[in-house]
Amino acid sequence: MDGKGSWRNHVFVERVSRAIKYEKVYLRAYESIMKAKQSIDTYIDYYNQRRPH
Repeated sequence: MDGKGSWRNHVFVERVSRAIKYEKVYLRAYESIMKAKQSIDTYIDYYNQRRPH
């Protein structure tokens, strides 16, 4: 990392976080933090294994 904040440094993390927010988090109202964490963990497994990129 060059520490200058170039878009190239964070583009992949930003894509993943945007996918999690728009495809999982914003569509649901979670009852607790634990349920949200479990749901997001499940989505990350789905994102890494089965979701087409």
